[in-house]
Amino acid sequence: MPERRSTDRASLGPDYSLRFVVKGHAFQGVRLANLSRGGCFILVPRASVGLFPSGALLEQVRFDGEGLPDASLTGAVTYAFAPNARLAVVGVGVHFVQLPPAVEAALADFVAARLGS
Repeated sequence: MPERRSTDRASLGPDYSLRFVVKGHAFQGVRLANLSRGGCFILVPRASVGLFPSGALLEQVRFDGEGLPDASLTGAVTYAFAPNARLAVVGVGVHFVQLPPAVEAALADFVAARLGS
């Protein structure tokens, strides 16, 4: 798969997650696998993958995890990735939409700190 990322991205452990609403369905505790200043990669239950077509909006996005900004964001699904049909989760790429500059800066600082930059 060709590289899609244009910014640094930090891998995150199980202590980092997202809360959001997509198509009227509320999700919480969604595993945040990696993060950049402009987007993230999350792991959603395979049974709900139909809610995540390309372009679907994630509303009221909030981060859960130490050091992440406390802000309500909007994200758009860029792709869903399911390499193994036996896994209970599907990876979803999300691009943050109309990100406030202060939040983008906070995310960039968080990623830089995680990468040791």
